[in-house]
Amino acid sequence: MGVGMITEEEIYNSKNRIQNACVARDNCKRDSWGWLYWDNVRGTLVRQLRREINKNFKEVVNNLSE
Repeated sequence: MGVGMITEEEIYNSKNRIQNACVARDNCKRDSWGWLYWDNVRGTLVRQLRREINKNFKEVVNNLSE
């Protein structure tokens, strides 16, 4: 994710990373350091994707109101 509008490919790749982090987390014993690590990675990836989508949404709305 970088400058400009987020692409479908970037969303797809981000969703795959989130799913992979969930799989890695689920392969660890609950509340172990590995489970907590992958749960934090998953959370970070979700927040990054949400932030990027919201940023792009605001840009679209601003462009509509001009």
